[in-house]
Amino acid sequence: MYLASTNTAEAGNRVLLSWIDWFLDNGNNIIACCPSGGTLSNELFKRLGKRYISLEFKTSSRNILTNIASLFLLCLRFRTNIIHCNAEIAYFSARYVARLLRIPIIVHIHFHFNKAFYEWLFKKKYIPQKVLFVSNALLEEEKLKLPDYISHDQLNVLHNCLKSYNSIYLKTYGRNEYWNIGCYGPIQRRKNQEKLIYLANKFKNSNIPAKIWVAGRIRENEYKSKLNALQKKYRVDDYISFLGHVKDVFTHLCNMNCTISVSKYETFGMSVLESMSCARPVIAFDLPAIKEVLGDSGIIVPQDDIYTLYEATKVLMHSETYYRKLQKKAWERFIENFIPEKICPILEGYYLETLTKYKN
Repeated sequence: MYLASTNTAEAGNRVLLSWIDWFLDNGNNIIACCPSGGTLSNELFKRLGKRYISLEFKTSSRNILTNIASLFLLCLRFRTNIIHCNAEIAYFSARYVARLLRIPIIVHIHFHFNKAFYEWLFKKKYIPQKVLFVSNALLEEEKLKLPDYISHDQLNVLHNCLKSYNSIYLKTYGRNEYWNIGCYGPIQRRKNQEKLIYLANKFKNSNIPAKIWVAGRIRENEYKSKLNALQKKYRVDDYISFLGHVKDVFTHLCNMNCTISVSKYETFGMSVLESMSCARPVIAFDLPAIKEVLGDSGIIVPQDDIYTLYEATKVLMHSETYYRKLQKKAWERFIENFIPEKICPILEGYYLETLTKYKN
């Protein structure tokens, strides 16, 4: 059973669908729960039919009791062997069901939390059998915050994965005459999009024919207002555009020459992985999780160093050989490390290990 707390077409839910497709293709029975009325719920219903159940995970007492009752009956009906909780808010209900039915539960950590949150989440009676982190970088940062009664052998890493799109890669291999730069992620302070405006201003002052396309939902209205003011101040409308939510990320990516990540921190870097999946070279600020995903298949520049970011972009623009080399390396690293055929057998191994230990 998979539990997710959002129903939108977010990157994490594209990973969830990649897992489910792989397990279904390999003869497994899957049950999944998430809120109704969104892209994820529609996709789950197409794949699972009656094995998809709509549940809204909230913290109100009435909602939690409803979820516990629904999950309990669902697990009984489909004889669930293991619960994979892909959202922390869903764990609150799932842990009670797992305890009542005496089945193991795995929780997947995607973000940073403080010590008090972990102690609340993993109360001693409701410890998960395994805790998965999306990167080694996140595991190293978070493991000291976990309660002492969670042992290190319960902690593992499972990188995100995406399906490969060979036809997209082959069709779009090459460059456009006008240099298009993509940047993907919600509009919020930790994504640091103000640095993109400073970069756009450098393009403007140097009369370089390049434009930055920023795709992502607005999460912080105050920060978006700040970005609007900066954009107006530097008069860079011709060099940067904020698109809001883009439904078809992969088609949009394939219209870009490269992508940029300017985040202050990342726990994995899904925008980097999506760029690699479309063979788009990546230029990114120096972050442990980003380097873990990107390896040597992209360009890493010092945090907040706009000049080096600008120079790296110019190198890609003016060196066809280097550009094509990074395209090839990004694609190959993605295929070798981050497709379901590589990641899902690892996840399957975690399930089998957890079930074996739990039975014993």
